[in-house]
Amino acid sequence: MTPLLANVPLHPSMTEAIEFLAVGQIMVLFVLGALMLFITLNGLGFTRAANKPKPAAQPAPAPAAVPAAPAVDEAIPAVLAAAVAVALEGQAYQIVRITPTRDSWASEGRRQIFSSHRVR
Repeated sequence: MTPLLANVPLHPSMTEAIEFLAVGQIMVLFVLGALMLFITLNGLGFTRAANKPKPAAQPAPAPAAVPAAPAVDEAIPAVLAAAVAVALEGQAYQIVRITPTRDSWASEGRRQIFSSHRVR
């Protein structure tokens, strides 16, 4: 069995080195060109699929009026009520009041950061 690099000289001449570099450069450009061709053809396929005329469909009935989504302040009690209903699994409950607090996780994080600093 012959070694893989049996034909490569230990000390190539200048022309052999230039030839080796030129072949390597040509191989790199060939592979990049093949990748570019593949990507271009793939893109053309997706473009044609997207621009393909769709068959005329029956006119869709007019959609029913969708109520507007509640504001964030109105949605929070509904979410909390749903969470309580799931947690209590059918037991009777009554939510008396939901009041937002001014302290949030961000303000608690700021408080901890400021309390960790040394006052001069």
